[in-house]
Amino acid sequence: MEGDKLYKGEMLINGNEAIVDNIGKLTGDTCTIFLNDTRITTNVVRDGQRAVGTQASPQVIETVLKNKQPYYGEAVVVGVKYETAISQFMIRAIMLLVCFM
Repeated sequence: MEGDKLYKGEMLINGNEAIVDNIGKLTGDTCTIFLNDTRITTNVVRDGQRAVGTQASPQVIETVLKNKQPYYGEAVVVGVKYETAISQFMIRAIMLLVCFM
């Protein structure tokens, strides 16, 4: 991690649409990768734009980031309600959330 940028080796994860698009194709679902509470890449689109830079809902932040528990249930993502499963992964003390909706 460098500032607000997440890397896997030399590959920048922020804005890397191929990762979430491939997961979406494999699962037939939507996918988001968060860095802390902010979406850094997603295949969730609204008004022709990916929802990168938007924050997780308050209930997700409370459950996953503060209480360190997986979140299963509804979450509003850019104005649309989704059934979600969100888990936290610790990578070098960075909280990375992967969300399937």
